[in-house]
Amino acid sequence: MARRPQSARVSAEESERLADRLTEWRTRRGWTQQELAEEASLSIATIRAIETRRVQDPGIFTLSRLVSALGESLDGLLSTATSDTNE
Repeated sequence: MARRPQSARVSAEESERLADRLTEWRTRRGWTQQELAEEASLSIATIRAIETRRVQDPGIFTLSRLVSALGESLDGLLSTATSDTNE
């Protein structure tokens, strides 16, 4: 599978909004980071790293697992992450 071009990577600001949105969706469901990790078949370390912004560009497969577990859309997550920078 082809890698995303460098220009497709998220900026620091986009990463913050992405992390905020994932945290918002998780807490709205009343889930802990551990519960989200289990639902998304990811490690809790991955969830923590994304939510604390230690990982700026989590990758499309990780994001897909997260939004699927949360019942949200990838488009919704990414448009939220980039909407403020496009205004």
